[in-house]
Amino acid sequence: MTSMRSVLLHVLAISFALALALPSWAEEPDQPAAAAATPPAAGTEPKPWDQEAVAKLAEDFAKRASEAYTAIYNQGGTTGSLASGQRRDFFRLRDKARIIDREARHYRSAIKDGKGLDETYSIFERLMVEVRGARVVARRVMIQEDTQKKIAAAGAVLQQISDYYDPAAFFEGPQAPLNDPEFGATK
Repeated sequence: MTSMRSVLLHVLAISFALALALPSWAEEPDQPAAAAATPPAAGTEPKPWDQEAVAKLAEDFAKRASEAYTAIYNQGGTTGSLASGQRRDFFRLRDKARIIDREARHYRSAIKDGKGLDETYSIFERLMVEVRGARVVARRVMIQEDTQKKIAAAGAVLQQISDYYDPAAFFEGPQAPLNDPEFGATK
């Protein structure tokens, strides 16, 4: 029984990590197609900078990052069933989500103020560092499905933003195993 529970918890943690990595989990109609979740070819050049397009994405990302943070924060009442180690990781994840939310708002403000690629690159890098850290912690935590969807929606927009900076950045760092036979292939 313990083994089955361990596998179930691991599958749920992988589901969350996939939600961070795969925008196709976002079930909202305005999200990009699942094909966008494949890493770009090595050496893929960033899109030409488009201040207006990036401003729209920054606005959308700030909104969705806030929704994801709120969903994670509100899930705090359900942590009683988590083991001690998972509780700590849940609160680490919640803190990472808070930082991502704050950085998303900072990024939106910088873009709104007319700052361009070079001026906002360090903000983008900080966001990606926090997202990678959240992916690591998320592998060890059980997250509700509706919260996963909100995280995936934010991730989908961040992936689009990364196309203007470094198309491979979204896919760098820890990723969930996409075709691990122990947990079944995911689509």
